[in-house]
Amino acid sequence: MHLKNRKGEPITDWRGWTRPKDAEKQWRATRSAMELARAWFTAPAPTVPPEVTALLATQPGTRGAEFTDGWPELTTPLPERGEGRNHDLVLLGTAGGERLLVAVEVKVDETMGPLVGGYWRASKRTRGSYAWRRADTLLRCLFGERAVATDAPWKDLPYQMLTAAVGTAIEAASRGIGVAALVVHEFQTESARPELLKKNAGEYRAFLAALGVRQAAAGALHGPFRVTVPSGVVLELYVGKAEYRW
Repeated sequence: MHLKNRKGEPITDWRGWTRPKDAEKQWRATRSAMELARAWFTAPAPTVPPEVTALLATQPGTRGAEFTDGWPELTTPLPERGEGRNHDLVLLGTAGGERLLVAVEVKVDETMGPLVGGYWRASKRTRGSYAWRRADTLLRCLFGERAVATDAPWKDLPYQMLTAAVGTAIEAASRGIGVAALVVHEFQTESARPELLKKNAGEYRAFLAALGVRQAAAGALHGPFRVTVPSGVVLELYVGKAEYRW
């Protein structure tokens, strides 16, 4: 497996990992970006963390995945005006003879962003903001025409999980890949605040509940869910959470 930076150069050590935008906060020990980099370099060559391997093994469509290429901090353009989806890591490979894309969202105790309803209303009140249009489009991609940003359950979903899920699907579709997985990789380090871990766990469960999963627990990959990206391509998306506890 080859991991590459933004210049296309190989990453051969965790210290060469592509830095996140908020490097001052995240690129330090016990925080998300650095812990993700370290997790992928527990050996001389890039190695899939065992908790991620175990997570992917819970579904036939992703079991035995073998990865060939990966890019930390890869950005996927999203519909409507605004910034793209910044993935913490994107991986390409195969599982069961089929091509597979996996996108990783790494957390220690960082927030999952605003809730969809509040985000949508704030955008509507802001002159020149089109973020509400993007929220509407992303909801339709994942939940269909019935999804309304100001109605339950969608108004109470974490916006970051919405952009992560649809962004993963868009990236896969752009590469002609029909199966993708979004992995939330949580590192429960000594600096993680328990109340924020609990909050994130609740928002993660709420997101999966909106997709029809009654009991979403860490260590299980759920789906596949049907996603229709703005280009009209339909693909299968899995969503799951892997935990690493110090």
